[in-house]
Amino acid sequence: MKILRLKRFLRQLSRKTYLTFFIILVASIFLIFQFTYKDNYFNKNFSPTDIEFKKDLNQSRFFYQNIENKVNKYRSEIASKQFKIDKKLEYEKPWYKAQEPVSLTINVTNMSRVNEDLSHIRIEGTIDAVWDNDRSFSKRISENSGSFTESAKNDFLQDAYLNFTSAEEQKFTKVGSIQESNSFRKSTYRFEGNFPLKRDLRKFPFDKAIWEIELSHPLNAAMFHPKYNHGHKNNIPNSVNAYQVKKINCPDNSENYYCSTILVKNENSINNARIFISVYGNLGRSPTASFHRFILPIVFGIIVLALVDQVNTQDKWDIKLTTPPTILLTFIFLQTGYHSQLEQISYLTYLDQVYLIGYLSCILMLINAIINKGDWFRKRTNRIKRIKYTRNIRLTFLFINIVLPFLLYFIF
Repeated sequence: MKILRLKRFLRQLSRKTYLTFFIILVASIFLIFQFTYKDNYFNKNFSPTDIEFKKDLNQSRFFYQNIENKVNKYRSEIASKQFKIDKKLEYEKPWYKAQEPVSLTINVTNMSRVNEDLSHIRIEGTIDAVWDNDRSFSKRISENSGSFTESAKNDFLQDAYLNFTSAEEQKFTKVGSIQESNSFRKSTYRFEGNFPLKRDLRKFPFDKAIWEIELSHPLNAAMFHPKYNHGHKNNIPNSVNAYQVKKINCPDNSENYYCSTILVKNENSINNARIFISVYGNLGRSPTASFHRFILPIVFGIIVLALVDQVNTQDKWDIKLTTPPTILLTFIFLQTGYHSQLEQISYLTYLDQVYLIGYLSCILMLINAIINKGDWFRKRTNRIKRIKYTRNIRLTFLFINIVLPFLLYFIF
């Protein structure tokens, strides 16, 4: 009996025409309050967020960890070429890495002007390099140093270059003169320019981005031993345009606004190995700005669809029939407009999926308006079918607008 009463109650509840509108309205008010309450105006503190970086950044390792095996392999390759005995003996001399590492420090002092069309961000800061002329550069095979080694001994950062995305408005200049103390030298360079912004748009408009500064040197990786030192000052702003600066967990288990790593490309070849010192960090688009700019128009469109569904009189049937196509065209216009703000991508964003839900909602409400035409169901049996159809349409409308957006966000 209790089960039958429950079924009867649910059946009666589903026939309430205002139920769909009431649920949509309450859910919309909750969303608007939730995202507005988290606005920076009300909440000044940014909570740290962990993100997953690419495996090649997290799993990178020093070139020198397996240097003995690589040197032995290099000796075997040289010996197998049947060189003269004196050349073989010369190549088989002990090879050592640099005794004193070149200490590098990249300090990020400011971020500004995120360009979403070109996917770059303007960053400025300083780079410090400290090296020992006698012990920071190894002498491999030959006792004579090359031109790059001699230049590095004079000023290590002189031949280094950064991964600027464009030559416009970029600066990489020396600050002051070279400081000397015994055999140690120190140089400081100031940089400012546009750097690549790696954006993950799958969750757009709640997307994330990784900014990266990459310092490289023409010297072979076997000629010098690098070491990265973290700066003591972090003057990075809390937000840059629509993005918020997020703290991240670095590979060394520390939490900071940016992390560092030393990558070696072509690490299996001693002759061609090159070192890249990378500093990177995480940006996340402001949830409040994203919701109010992209999601809120769709929410109000769904509210209007649910509100117009309450019209049951025959003289107002035209309003019920024409509203879904109007909102459908509005959604198409809004989606086309936001696509013009993004770069060309080969996958659907979360906002595309939300717009698809909006399209389906318009089609469902249009079908519901057609079915609700009273003179099409004059017989009593047909009127019962009409009630069942409209009830199922409203339940489907509720599901795709209340449950499906959250499922799509967490699944994809």
